[in-house]
Amino acid sequence: MKTAIVVACGLFILATLAPLYSAKRLPLETPEPGGGMIGVRVKVIPPARIGSNYCDTVYFVRIATDADRFGAESLIDSNYTDGRDVYLLNAKPGRYVAVGCKIAPKPVAAGPMTPVGSGLQVGVSFSAGPATVTFAKADILQTEVEVSAGGVVFMGQIEAHSSTKTGESDEAQAHYLQVISPAAAHQGSAARAFSGHMVYTAAFKSIERAQAAETTFWDESIEKRFMSEPAWASRIAHRSPALGVAAAGPTSTGATQAGSPGATSSNDEFVSAVCLDVNIVKARANGQAKEAPEIARLVCQTVMADWRSHGCPEDPGQELCKKRLVSFDGSLNSSGSSMLFAASRAGQTSICSAMLGMGSDPNAAVSTGWTPLMIGANEGQVDVVRILVAAGADLNARNSAGSTALDLATAAGKADVVAALQKAATDK
Repeated sequence: MKTAIVVACGLFILATLAPLYSAKRLPLETPEPGGGMIGVRVKVIPPARIGSNYCDTVYFVRIATDADRFGAESLIDSNYTDGRDVYLLNAKPGRYVAVGCKIAPKPVAAGPMTPVGSGLQVGVSFSAGPATVTFAKADILQTEVEVSAGGVVFMGQIEAHSSTKTGESDEAQAHYLQVISPAAAHQGSAARAFSGHMVYTAAFKSIERAQAAETTFWDESIEKRFMSEPAWASRIAHRSPALGVAAAGPTSTGATQAGSPGATSSNDEFVSAVCLDVNIVKARANGQAKEAPEIARLVCQTVMADWRSHGCPEDPGQELCKKRLVSFDGSLNSSGSSMLFAASRAGQTSICSAMLGMGSDPNAAVSTGWTPLMIGANEGQVDVVRILVAAGADLNARNSAGSTALDLATAAGKADVVAALQKAATDK
């Protein structure tokens, strides 16, 4: 009888402790003009490879230096979750990675009534405890994204295998376990099992960031998560279309991601980011997903050394420089984008002029249905808009949602672009 009572009490303790870990959906914040939005979905397959769970909290790092990716001391928790999707609302502009996540307790069905004495039975219903999951260095690199003011960014749809072998953690996993859950980091497996708090290391089985996955994610977000939040739904609906290639990995120069909203770096940094993007895609297509960021970095070291040695940052209109731009344009075309579109989005006037000079069509839409003029207008790139208009960009072209460049600039609050487009329409 004593044994039965002890077991019953143990299960009761789990039942009372579990709610303390339950994740709560936080109230939605009002969208801030200077803040962005990240969306991500993380499914974790347990060590037994039976079933799976979706993380309800994702831990982000905003990158100030290269060392932050694997050794940051301060993390940013996602601040909204609904079902299997997790969001960081009003994220400050900058580059972000995901370093781990948490799985909330899951309810377990009540067990059978257990006799513990004459005329006395006990039935117990409890929740499985929470789990902390930390990501490996190679996988952290794959999550990197750029967030702009007012931007909406898809970090990916991730599926990860997990392991309880924390002794085999790499340095990033060990560090972030200590930051996320210092108590669990110093417990043995037996103590963790008793506390009900599991700790897993994770290795990505896949991370899907293609345009189709991104479009589906945000369409479902509007329909299922933000339908009653018109301010957020509107921001998602008017988000800039993806460039059509994976986000660039880290660079030694801190280059912004090619095609990132509002990016205004020099053309040297812009071309470096494009180089990383297209070579990451190539490496992944060749079955080298985990090695892709490092492969792209090594390739682009040589490419950018050649670009700089020929003075291309100062004059991209030279023949050797134009050949490099044409090569990148071909790679982007295969991904449903173009060099002119990416340069228009990033405000790269010299690259836009060089591409137009080589015959790029200012009215050629990318796979999302947006033209270079539309993306330039939406991002407030007034100088790019003027260049495109002068090159014959169609002011009346509409995207799949029926919006013109003027409509997009107006909705985005880009007053200088609105004025430039209205003047262009009057002049014609």
